Amino acid sequence: MIEIDIPVGEAPEDEIDLVDYLSGFIQTDGELGGPLLDAFDLDVSNSRAIIDDVEIDMVTVDENGDVEIQYRFTWSAFFGCDGMNKTDQVHGAVTGAKKDGKWLFEPHVRSKSRSTLDEF
Repeated sequence: MIEIDIPVGEAPEDEIDLVDYLSGFIQTDGELGGPLLDAFDLDVSNSRAIIDDVEIDMVTVDENGDVEIQYRFTWSAFFGCDGMNKTDQVHGAVTGAKKDGKWLFEPHVRSKSRSTLDEF
């Protein structure tokens, strides 16, 4: 389980930019890395793909305090034999439940690569 503290402003009228706050859990000093990345579905159906960037687009919190994070990530792959690069952008969303002052996120279960040997 991934736990992220729910931010609280110093005064009730303080608004916290949740996109900036949660971005700190996917990037450190401009580099990808952080506990929240494990909740995101970053699977790409290309074995040569590398994840270039992940950005949070929008964060919504419902009346129960549960959160939804909408994100996008960019990936690229180089095909040396063909001398070409492929890039694409994918959108996704993940939800977290509020419990005891934290948002709880389930880690995303990465899909297992299949082989033709799996057919036998």
